[in-house]
Order: sequence, then C-alpha cells, then structure tokens
Amino acid sequence: MGEDATCLAAELETLKVELAPKPDVKQTILLESAFCQLVRLHIVITPVRAITACFHFPEGYPATASLSCALSSNTLGSDVLSKLEAGADKEAQSRLGSYQILPVVRWLERF
Repeated sequence: MGEDATCLAAELETLKVELAPKPDVKQTILLESAFCQLVRLHIVITPVRAITACFHFPEGYPATASLSCALSSNTLGSDVLSKLEAGADKEAQSRLGSYQILPVVRWLERF
C-alpha cells in the first residue's frame, strides 16, 4: 500500500468516527458510504437546505491533488449548487497536502 493510499485509509477512518451517530445530538450529516474510490453523504440542515455530496479522490491525493466534489439536491437550484461546489473545491485546494474531506464537509454544513 502506497503512502497516498495509507493516508486516505486513515482519513476515511477518521471521517467514520467523526460522523458516527451520537446519542442526544441532532444528526445533520448522514454518511452513506466511505470507500477509497468514493465517499457519499447527505447533509440535511432543514428540509429545504439538503444536499447530497459525492467525493472522488484523484491520483496523488492528498499530496499533489485535491478531492473533487459533486453536489446534488432536490430542493436547491443548479446555480446554488455550482457556487457551493466552487467553494468546496477552493476549500479543498487550500488544504493540499493534508486531510481535506472533513474540513470540506464541515464547510458545506455551514452553508
């Protein structure tokens, strides 16, 4: 296993622990899947502010490449989703060389 793959595996384990359901805490992020090829989760702030995020990890992640984010929503328009995707990409770029997914998810959670 290469250094990038080891780093990604550690990041995914951290993500699973951070987003695990906690008793007596309102769950706004639901982790659907977390694999080295794809992470898919749902962020539901209100019934209107709900998005699904899919993250892909390119070759060289996280040392030389940032993760890519694709967003979808049944309630938000494509212009809003485009701006959120651009912001998520900028957030990921600013963290090149370190863990990116959890900071990007937390950034999306604040939209």
